[in-house]
Amino acid sequence: METLVNILGPAIADLKSCEKLLRALPDYFGVEKAIIQYLKDIENLPVFTASQKNKTIGFLAIDRPPKTAAEIHLMGVLPEAHHQGIGSELINTATQHLKSEGVLLLKVKTLGKSHPDKNYAKTRKFYASQGFSPVKEIQDFWGKGLPVLFMEKKL
Repeated sequence: METLVNILGPAIADLKSCEKLLRALPDYFGVEKAIIQYLKDIENLPVFTASQKNKTIGFLAIDRPPKTAAEIHLMGVLPEAHHQGIGSELINTATQHLKSEGVLLLKVKTLGKSHPDKNYAKTRKFYASQGFSPVKEIQDFWGKGLPVLFMEKKL
């Protein structure tokens, strides 16, 4: 029998749970300096949290300037919860909330496809499955050899 997943938010992040989750994903978040910066970044951002049996198994933080566009600032789902619809539910819940606030466009940045990382190939495929389209790739955006792919979806 499948265990119920609760999606809550938007709310202020439980930074301890978010940090634990980021550290459980070293193939995506393996740079200590970046983890510390991400945790600072999301301190005051609206966060949607997925939990199962009182354990945080995923979260999505939204950067929302006071406009009609928003951006997924950070998203992570525990490896053992991958391919169970958790990421999709987080995006669906965030999308419905943003639509209710008049947001028309949701954006996300990820490692560009000119980089050979297989994990981020899966990430790009996931975002495409959620209705995001690639807009533009910029080389060395995050540093030498780290291209960014800008993706967006109309809400």
